[in-house]
Amino acid sequence: MCSYFDDLGIDNNYEYQLKQGWITKTEFDSILAWHQLLDKYDSPNKDDYDVEAILTDKKWRMIIEEGEKAKNELSAIISDEEKRVLFEEIDYKQYS
Repeated sequence: MCSYFDDLGIDNNYEYQLKQGWITKTEFDSILAWHQLLDKYDSPNKDDYDVEAILTDKKWRMIIEEGEKAKNELSAIISDEEKRVLFEEIDYKQYS
């Protein structure tokens, strides 16, 4: 969550990125529902470290489903190079 909202600097709904032309309105619209769900999400019991509770949370599962939908919609409108990055497999364990 921190990496998405803080590191990407998108706390104003991509306002800056849209103004800079880094993303299009169509691209933003394809992720908007997912972005809003993620922005409003609170982990169960406000415990961001209870991984099991988060992964089994119905609200989190809905965010995952909406994210897959957004990813597929976005992939239909971006370049092949951007698709390669979007679908790149990342081994997150290497960063822990």
